[in-house]
Amino acid sequence: MSDKKEQQNVDIEPNSSNTDEQLEVVPQNKRFRRFLFWSILIFVVTPPVILSSWLSTKGIHLNNVSGLTFNNGIAAKKISVSIDNTTIDLENLSLRRNKNKETGDVSYHLLR
Repeated sequence: MSDKKEQQNVDIEPNSSNTDEQLEVVPQNKRFRRFLFWSILIFVVTPPVILSSWLSTKGIHLNNVSGLTFNNGIAAKKISVSIDNTTIDLENLSLRRNKNKETGDVSYHLLR
């Protein structure tokens, strides 16, 4: 009877090479998810929070921003801004980057 128990224990034990591979995969996957989370937090969430706080200290309040696209620059369907209690509504606004090929100068243009 003890021989049968020993055989069962041997059959149940996983292959040691499979266990090592599984242990290596789990931390890499976890590390990648952690890296992705912090990247999104730092590059997507943090700049708007800091920018809006800084603008607020200067008396500029962003009331509404909608329809943002990033094709050939930055474009917005509607932006509503308050500067010293004066509200400005802008529609179909885009920011384009132009580079002069001769001098290498870069300029930005707001188009409506």
